[in-house]
Amino acid sequence: MIISIAAKAPTVQNFIYGDVLYTLPTGRKPLYIEVKLWGGGGGGSGGGNGAPTSGAAGGSSTFGGGAFLTAAGGGGGNVATGNGGTGGSSSGTALTNGIKHDGSDGGPNPATDIAGSGAGGGNGGSSHLGRGGGGGFGSVGGAGTNGGGGGAGGALAAGVSGGAGGGGAGSATVIINNPASTYVISIGNYGAGGGAGTNGYAGNIGGLGGCSVTEYY
Repeated sequence: MIISIAAKAPTVQNFIYGDVLYTLPTGRKPLYIEVKLWGGGGGGSGGGNGAPTSGAAGGSSTFGGGAFLTAAGGGGGNVATGNGGTGGSSSGTALTNGIKHDGSDGGPNPATDIAGSGAGGGNGGSSHLGRGGGGGFGSVGGAGTNGGGGGAGGALAAGVSGGAGGGGAGSATVIINNPASTYVISIGNYGAGGGAGTNGYAGNIGGLGGCSVTEYY
């Protein structure tokens, strides 16, 4: 006798905030799951003179504990050095059956306003799954998405520089065969943007971290 088993379409669970417990669907157990994980993007630094502040680093995301799979957040734009935040990477034993993508570095503070017409801030670095925010030109920088770094604030006065962009987060895609019934997930938060100095504008936030799990039957 031949027993046929009806095909079942893949199902997806998405997680975008905090610490959660992933649980396999009830009933028919998936043969394997595909996990996409990304950290939080770093914040862009503020522009201006006086006392602008650096952007904050984005938080790391983990799946099944840090040793199993971690996607690191991007670094914040640095006021002291003028350098953009460093892009995040990924690590963990689950990568033996997967691939990682490093985030790109944020752009440095690109120019000093010499004519009073405005100075741009550095662009935020991108993650594999999200775009960095654009640097402001005589304005606030743009926000990152899905782990992208925040754009830096610009400036609007002669002799004043814009800020540096935040780094994009690391990300990873892995396949887990015969998955366990539950996994703990921790989602990395975005890095905050830096504050504006005199005659400058604030940097913006990086993109939130997240996790997407696709179940195949």
